[in-house]
This record gives sequence, structure tokens and C-alpha cells, in this order.
Amino acid sequence: AERMMEEYPGLTIHVYPITNYFFGERITVSGLLTGQDLLAQLKNKPLGSRLLLPENVLRSGEDVFLDDMRVGELEKALQVPINIVKSSG
Repeated sequence: AERMMEEYPGLTIHVYPITNYFFGERITVSGLLTGQDLLAQLKNKPLGSRLLLPENVLRSGEDVFLDDMRVGELEKALQVPINIVKSSG
């Protein structure tokens, strides 16, 4: 994020750690995050004009998190557009 902000002056990126309460705090992979954990931990954070999430937070080929929350539901609750992006890890 810091490198991107240096390369693009005026761009602000916030990176927030999300604790996995659904499956347990010892789970540290993004592929097992749920919509409810994202909502609970991001709802009072400054999210800017959009939220970027890695594609592996969703069920394969769907717009649904592992807890059955849809991306649209999270967008509505957080009041920010969500972009699902490719991940390299």
C-alpha cells in the first residue's frame, strides 16, 4: 500500500487486519474470512470510495462468502462499493 501511495500522489490506501472469529482466531488465511467478520470489523473504519477484497474470500465462481452473505449485502451494510480482485497468494 505504501509503495502504491508513493507512486500515485493523492491516493490513500487503508489496510486493516481482520480477525477470523467465525472459524477461530488461529485461522489467518483470507480464504476463510466470512462476510460477518468483515462487516463487524470494518463497519466503523474509514473505507474511502471502494473496498478491495481478494477473490478467495468468496466461494468459487460465486458472489457469496462462506457464511452465505452476498457481496451486495456487505456493500449495502458498509455503504461502499466492493471490488473483488485477483490475488497472488
